[in-house]
Amino acid sequence: MEHPRENYTYKCYKELLQWVSSIREVSQADLTQVIQQLGQGADSARSDDTHLLKVEVANWLMRSSPKANPPLIKNDKSRRGFYNDSTGRLLCPIDYDWNNAIHRKNIRELHPDFLVSAQSWPTFLYTDYQFDP
Repeated sequence: MEHPRENYTYKCYKELLQWVSSIREVSQADLTQVIQQLGQGADSARSDDTHLLKVEVANWLMRSSPKANPPLIKNDKSRRGFYNDSTGRLLCPIDYDWNNAIHRKNIRELHPDFLVSAQSWPTFLYTDYQFDP
């Protein structure tokens, strides 16, 4: 029985040997520590990227017209998402109309007929924020 994860790990190990042949001499404990440190570094880089992106989006929305209301504060996420009309309009799934007060209310209140999930495509992904089949 094949184990895809084990095959992938072994393939990665063989490729790593091509780049760092001396890795064969590293103990299992040291190798485990290096792998953990690499993982932490990758996690930290992703976190930094995400944080910077959130700050830049907030800055962009505050420069746009009309300005975000309530105003977005660079390091305060409490006024973002569906609770802010500017960010809510961008995040609103294309299936709903953010300009419709009932849709807005139901999305904010997590109404079962207006649930937003990972499969919901937000408006900001579309040219001019409009779905065009």
